[in-house]
Amino acid sequence: MFTPIERLLLVLATLILGTFALRDGQAYGWLLIAAAALFAIGYWRSATVWRAWRAHFSGDVERFERLLAAVPTPRLLSPRQRAYYEWLRGESAYRQGDPSAARQHLMAALAGRLTSVKDRSFAYSRLADVQLAAGDRGAAREAIVKARALKPSKFVEALLADLEETS
Repeated sequence: MFTPIERLLLVLATLILGTFALRDGQAYGWLLIAAAALFAIGYWRSATVWRAWRAHFSGDVERFERLLAAVPTPRLLSPRQRAYYEWLRGESAYRQGDPSAARQHLMAALAGRLTSVKDRSFAYSRLADVQLAAGDRGAAREAIVKARALKPSKFVEALLADLEETS
């Protein structure tokens, strides 16, 4: 994954090289221009979601919030990126004390294209946690049941056991 600055430099470099190649009559200049366009489109379709994901789960809250805020246009993200973006928005809202917004974002993530069944079960466990914080024990139990139905990892299973004790 490239940082936003690295992506910008890559786009500018390929654009400049393509322009010079075309000016010199080299047809491959069009390929470089197309590559610059693809790099730019890639940025808008994936942005900094994965870097924010890693920052969040490594505990670097300040970096996580900064990277999440740096996503330029969430509506242009690919469906998979959008699902993880919504999950991270839910985590951010929960951390900031807004369980209602957290629930909405986690539900949007679960409706999206999360990559694996393990991620989906983990998202359900996070949703259960948020719903418990909001005082909705019934919805929390339902989310726990859905997470368990997906055969969660041992880590998620431990989270679910803790949540069940709380509910």
